[in-house]
Amino acid sequence: DLARAALPAQIVAVTTRSSMAALPAVQLAAERTLALPPTVTRFALPLAVSTFRLNQAVSWVVMALFAARLYGVELAPAQVATLAVTSVLMSFSVPGIPSGSLFVVAPFF
Repeated sequence: DLARAALPAQIVAVTTRSSMAALPAVQLAAERTLALPPTVTRFALPLAVSTFRLNQAVSWVVMALFAARLYGVELAPAQVATLAVTSVLMSFSVPGIPSGSLFVVAPFF
């Protein structure tokens, strides 16, 4: 049931590259297919979509490490830790639009 419920939301997420755009499909599937109460899905799912976006923070650190290696810059462990903490904090300011992280990642680098 979970795979069948997740399929429409996954299609929207893959085609739009946005978890915010997939939120209506996730809520609909959670309420109709999984029979979760609307009081839960209308609070928990938007909160999760807007809060748990750590994939951007991880990708920013990987991009920074790649750029440092590409240009021959050695990063100390303290600098990598600073990058990680900064990227997690900045990931909360990313707008909920496709490729919205592009507006935030430039100052990060």
